[in-house]
Amino acid sequence: MAPRLIIAEDNADFSRLLAVKAEREGWAVTLCKDGLDLLATLKGVDEPALILVDINMPNLDGIEVIRKLNQDTRARRFRFCMMTGGDQVNAVAARMIAQAGDLTVCNSLYKPFSMEVFGAFLEEQREMLA
Repeated sequence: MAPRLIIAEDNADFSRLLAVKAEREGWAVTLCKDGLDLLATLKGVDEPALILVDINMPNLDGIEVIRKLNQDTRARRFRFCMMTGGDQVNAVAARMIAQAGDLTVCNSLYKPFSMEVFGAFLEEQREMLA
């Protein structure tokens, strides 16, 4: 069975680029356009999954998604990775980790990153989900 990857990213082109790479690597991918879409999607996911969450999204940002999910014991089956860029990446990553509580948070991906870096990240995460 293919490992599950859920990407919450408001940049549709970037999201599709990540999905194509992940699918080529054997992942089953679901795309979400913002944090609200991600929360709705996760309600129907019962198997372990890797969740890539962009920090800066409309409607509900990545930090708020993590804060809300920290209150949901079902979310503990997921591995979360935050994606962000810009000058404040370290402060944003620290804030996200502080909000995560009992959730499993893996290394953050700092934009821009290469598809080679993303491929290596997926391979590492596949082993962690297994």
